[in-house]
Amino acid sequence: MTTNDSGQHWPDSALTAYGETMTVREVAQATRQTPRTIRDLINHPNQAHRLPASKLGRGWIVGKVDLREYLIRYRNIGGIR
Repeated sequence: MTTNDSGQHWPDSALTAYGETMTVREVAQATRQTPRTIRDLINHPNQAHRLPASKLGRGWIVGKVDLREYLIRYRNIGGIR
């Protein structure tokens, strides 16, 4: 794991500014991806590679714990296809 100036490890350091659940836009901002990429990960054809999320109205919410686990699991992958 990588440590930042405040002593936090990645991905925790990228997620501290957010609540327990995050919108697609917040996940995209925290991970420096586009909202489209995040929606693609949520709807990935291979269920094992999907980013866990829940549909809320017309949008999606992602649990911070689920996102953290996902980022750690796939941290060395340049892109999941």
